[in-house]
Amino acid sequence: MSVRTISAGQFKQACLQLLDEVCESGESIVVTKRGKAVAQLVPVKPEHAEDWRGAMRDRGGSAAT
Repeated sequence: MSVRTISAGQFKQACLQLLDEVCESGESIVVTKRGKAVAQLVPVKPEHAEDWRGAMRDRGGSAAT
């Protein structure tokens, strides 16, 4: 399976669309700058997304007395 690559300039222009594509397809995208890989956009796995949700709940100071 080949990894999709995109230049940093193309990523900048289509960032929001690419985020949606990665979320829907589950496929990663490698971002390149001058032909060298500099970043990888990967989907968040559902079990990881749920782990952090609400993790800081009830950790702040209470405004009500």
